[in-house]
Amino acid sequence: MRMRTHLMLALAMIIGCGTVLAQDEVPRVEIFGGLSYLRTSGNSNVNGFNGQANININRWLGIAADLAGHFQTSADADLTRRTGARPSANAYSFLFGPQFSERSGIMRGFAHFLIGAARLQQGFKAGGGGVPADSTVLSWAAGGGVDLKVSDMIDVRAITVDYQYIKSPDIPLVPVGAMKGGRNNIRVGIGLVFKFK
Repeated sequence: MRMRTHLMLALAMIIGCGTVLAQDEVPRVEIFGGLSYLRTSGNSNVNGFNGQANININRWLGIAADLAGHFQTSADADLTRRTGARPSANAYSFLFGPQFSERSGIMRGFAHFLIGAARLQQGFKAGGGGVPADSTVLSWAAGGGVDLKVSDMIDVRAITVDYQYIKSPDIPLVPVGAMKGGRNNIRVGIGLVFKFK
């Protein structure tokens, strides 16, 4: 009888420890999808989407791949008139880099530094004027955000805020005026994070 009680107690402790360890598990992959808002250095407000895949190497370090698209319904009117550019223009960015996480309770804070490229369509108002021609340029983003746990499989990304630098296009024989140098932008997003073990 006594031996049976000890075995039951040992079995309960093993199951209890397994449950505690399972709660402490870090998802192997996290997939984010949501809405994004871009405030360009030309004071344009641009809406779009943001998606990210993060592969966690350990509890605090992951490698992130980030895709964002922002859509202007009215491109630079002066450039459109002079060059016949399309009446609306889009910008896409493809960025990769390390993501650092701090996990405690139902909240996860994270910070990342991502680098890659941005694809700007002719007429996209990224600065003082529209982009003179379709261009693929250097881009990087630094920032972070907060995720709130809903379940073992889903988090809500309460907010993510990034400073995003987009290099100005270097197009020979085309005067770019205010587009020289680079553009300093702010990107804000919200959405859902799906977690996979």
